[in-house]
Amino acid sequence: MRQGCNGMFIALELAAGHLDAAPGRRVALLVSADNYGTPLMDRWRMGPGYIGGDAAGALVLSKDGGFARLMSVCTTTVAEAEELHRGSEPLFPPGVTVGRRMSFAARNEQFRQQVMPRGEATAALFNIQRALMEIVERVLDESGIEARDLTRVAFMNYSEEIVEQRCMALLDLPMSRSTWDYGRTIGHCGASDQVLSLDHLLMTGQLGPGDHLLMLGTGPGVTVSGAVIRIIETPQWV
Repeated sequence: MRQGCNGMFIALELAAGHLDAAPGRRVALLVSADNYGTPLMDRWRMGPGYIGGDAAGALVLSKDGGFARLMSVCTTTVAEAEELHRGSEPLFPPGVTVGRRMSFAARNEQFRQQVMPRGEATAALFNIQRALMEIVERVLDESGIEARDLTRVAFMNYSEEIVEQRCMALLDLPMSRSTWDYGRTIGHCGASDQVLSLDHLLMTGQLGPGDHLLMLGTGPGVTVSGAVIRIIETPQWV
């Protein structure tokens, strides 16, 4: 999908629509993977508030039932913040093809120095947070629940401060309902963060029948995505 850290959300949304469009379509396999073991990237200094972890994840979306139900998934775009992750680099040719190192920390700094003086950055950053709020309201409304009904919240594997300020404070929920305590042990694993958190919560018995998990994420573009999953039964493989 090439949607960066929100790749799994985009795949979920496309797969759900694809399966719903025709009766004969029954199952979709979604896979994500990221590996930062390249000289063109420093996993320890990737960006402000996080380090990079290598991982892969997979989900099977089926119309024939399963241990959980996808209640809602949606995405929105904050196009005015596109330079936040690109910095001043040209769109073409891709940096990797010319041996250019990739650092989101450097790109964020370029955004701060070159865009913020124009008075546009503050509005763009505000719009990202507003989009996150809108996504939360939409997925909760479509799921028929409120924030207080959420058992756990899986955000991106960022620092404690970022997870609390950008996500949990927005929901008015304590950090104990986040997955930060697990995420800090593996780092930001690209598009796999929320899938890995779901698996961890199931394997450790922190999610059970009747529980709701809210997954939230942002990606270059800037895209903002969310999904709610309701646990129907304990998986046989747990």
